[in-house]
Amino acid sequence: MWSILTEPSLRRGKWDQRQFLATGQAAVDAIMAQAARLGVPEQGGRALDFGCGVGRLTRALAGYFEQVDGLDIAETMIRRAVELNADIPGCAFRRHEDTDLRAFADQTFDLVCSIFVLQHIPSRELIEGYMREFVRVLRPSGLLVLELPTALPPAPPPTLRARIAPRTRLTRSLRRLGVSPKFLYEHLNWRPDMPMTAVTDTETIAILSGAGARLLHASEPVTDFGGVQARFYYATR
Repeated sequence: MWSILTEPSLRRGKWDQRQFLATGQAAVDAIMAQAARLGVPEQGGRALDFGCGVGRLTRALAGYFEQVDGLDIAETMIRRAVELNADIPGCAFRRHEDTDLRAFADQTFDLVCSIFVLQHIPSRELIEGYMREFVRVLRPSGLLVLELPTALPPAPPPTLRARIAPRTRLTRSLRRLGVSPKFLYEHLNWRPDMPMTAVTDTETIAILSGAGARLLHASEPVTDFGGVQARFYYATR
């Protein structure tokens, strides 16, 4: 849960499950309230939660749509999502390993939702490709909801210890030897690299427009505790 919502004070399994899931319900309720103001989507048939994690948003979307597909690259996340949401009808979870959404035909979804996910994809080309794919699988008068960072804080100058990085070197070597991430996290305070890419407003709007989408609304920028500035984008086709 902490890897999904990285609240510093709740590191090392301190998230309460009920509280964690409540944040997902609140986020989806806010999204759907904005959707109602925009007048889309016209139907509540099928939705896509791209980068679903353990289904925090997927289960909440199931209260608004007949079927919700949750995709995530991490097999462990998908297994936990299936367990956690076994009592929620209309949710389907699968591991996503493709570099596009080829598993879905054009105009499949009434809602496509990807919240603070794309920036962790290490390839800018893939990020832009997924944005175009989101538009492709969106039905006419459907709604695409993206949250993306628009600006990142400047990297602090590296200290001597950071340049030497003995703990990082050790944990990487142990991972190559097959030591489990769980052991390294719990016993050696392993913090894996979390790459992040920002996409400016101008770039996001241009990519979506080029794919055939029309921007309906962009939220005011919000800066999180780590200094990352992000916006919500609402688009249709």
